[in-house]
Amino acid sequence: MNPDTGRPLPIAFTLRANETGLSVGLTYDAAISGLSKSYGAATLHVGRLRDSGLDVEHCPTDRSQDHGEIVGVPDPQTDLASSSTVLISW
Repeated sequence: MNPDTGRPLPIAFTLRANETGLSVGLTYDAAISGLSKSYGAATLHVGRLRDSGLDVEHCPTDRSQDHGEIVGVPDPQTDLASSSTVLISW
């Protein structure tokens, strides 16, 4: 989190190696469950994500039925320009 603005840093929304999307919790509890440390939570609006060319899918796991994934996030390893543009638009 940016201490000056209270907003999440773009690195929080960057795909890591071998990821196909970004994990999200559909509730606050789902978002932080299983984390050893939490730096905060952010509310994302699905409509705004879709306006950016992304989507959110419901992807239940063994640990949580309230798990989702943001899909369509450009991979910064192969498409840095698009990745940066999407992150800035949020």
